Amino acid sequence: MISLRSNLITSDFIDSCHKNNILALSWDFINYENPIKEIKSLIKKDIDGILFDDFKNIRIIKNWVNEQ
Repeated sequence: MISLRSNLITSDFIDSCHKNNILALSWDFINYENPIKEIKSLIKKDIDGILFDDFKNIRIIKNWVNEQ
């Protein structure tokens, strides 16, 4: 498993992880103007998981989902 900050994730990184049987994970979406869009973009690139670095942000994230 390798986790990178969301602004460092590329399709090549994800592909390299998958070729080596490594999970590709990403975190740090809180400061994006449209964080849900960024998360969905990574999901479309086949990211294996999204990490949330502070449990206190769960309430904020729930609000993002409800606004969509």
